[in-house]
Amino acid sequence: MEIKLDAISPVVYSLMRAGALAEVRRQLANKNEYREKIPTVQDTFVVFRGVTKVGIIPRDKVAELGAKALIGKCRIVRMEQSSNTVIIEIPPKKSAS
Repeated sequence: MEIKLDAISPVVYSLMRAGALAEVRRQLANKNEYREKIPTVQDTFVVFRGVTKVGIIPRDKVAELGAKALIGKCRIVRMEQSSNTVIIEIPPKKSAS
């Protein structure tokens, strides 16, 4: 499933290319910290490549797919600096049988 990211870090366009692997991590909410586009009372799912933050998965996609389906490896599919767009692809999780 492809997901368009929010709050994209500008440095991403010079450090990464389409096809790169990244990782989705859950970032716990911190009551005492204000961060633009990140609700203070909800956990956030942030895409990282190494220590570099790529962007944030939108809340509507988190609600649609569920937290467990998001955490793990992903691939950067498209990057367009002119429109400030980064799209990732999350592979389907294998069911335990």
